[in-house]
Parts: sequence; C-alpha cells; structure tokens
Amino acid sequence: MRRMMRVIWLALAAVAAWSAHAAGQGTAGNRVTAYQGPRGIVGDGRAPLENATFIVDGGRFARVARTGEVPIPQGAARSTPPATR
Repeated sequence: MRRMMRVIWLALAAVAAWSAHAAGQGTAGNRVTAYQGPRGIVGDGRAPLENATFIVDGGRFARVARTGEVPIPQGAARSTPPATR
C-alpha cells in the first residue's frame, strides 16, 4: 500500500511538472498547443493510444489521435513530455 501511494505521488508530481513546463511555452496570442508523445486515455472505452498527439485549442481538446494521424495546426505551440524527448 505504501509503495502504491509513492507511485501515485510520483505520477502526480510528473504531471504537475509537465503541466507547468507546457504552460510557459505558449504566448498570449497563441491559443493552440500540440502535446506530442504521451499515452492518450480518451475515456470513451477505447484502448489507450500510445504515442498520442493532443491538440488543445483555447483550453479545450480539439483532437486526440496517434502521432502522425493528426495534422498540427500551423503556428501551434508544441510540447513534448520530458520522458519522450
């Protein structure tokens, strides 16, 4: 149980660090961000997408697909989690 709690806290810390890093990459005029490389759990019952790309437009998910299957809008900020760099 203690080990599981440690893993959960480490995962939360990693997500928080990545979010803080990604938040600093965009500019006020650039509201579209492409997050590339993470595992995508869409939440609609499908299996997780390995090496996914998330397109976030104005704070909302616009598209989630495997990397290479979704075009990244021109001028979009890009963020890659540290583990996939």
